[in-house]
Amino acid sequence: MNHYAMYEEYDGRQSLPVVVDRPAQVIPAETMLSAIQLFARRHRLQLVSYDELADGTMRAFFQQKHLFGHAEEFIYYVCRHEEGR
Repeated sequence: MNHYAMYEEYDGRQSLPVVVDRPAQVIPAETMLSAIQLFARRHRLQLVSYDELADGTMRAFFQQKHLFGHAEEFIYYVCRHEEGR
C-alpha cells in the first residue's frame, strides 16, 4: 500500500506555505485519488475538483458547506510520501 501526504495550501482565509517535512496528514491508500477521497470523507469535505500536475502530484480543491449556505474552500497539494521525509 502506498502512502500519500496532504499539504494544506489554502485554508479558506489565506494561502499557506507548503512545508515539505510537515504534511497535514499522511494517508495510506492504493491510489492518490483514493487518498484524496478518503481525506474528504474523514474531514467531512466535499471534493470539488482536482488537477493532475506534471510531476505526478495533484492539487485537490475541497469545500465545506455550513448552515445558511456559507461555504469555505480548501486547497491541498498531494504527493507520494516517502518514509524518512
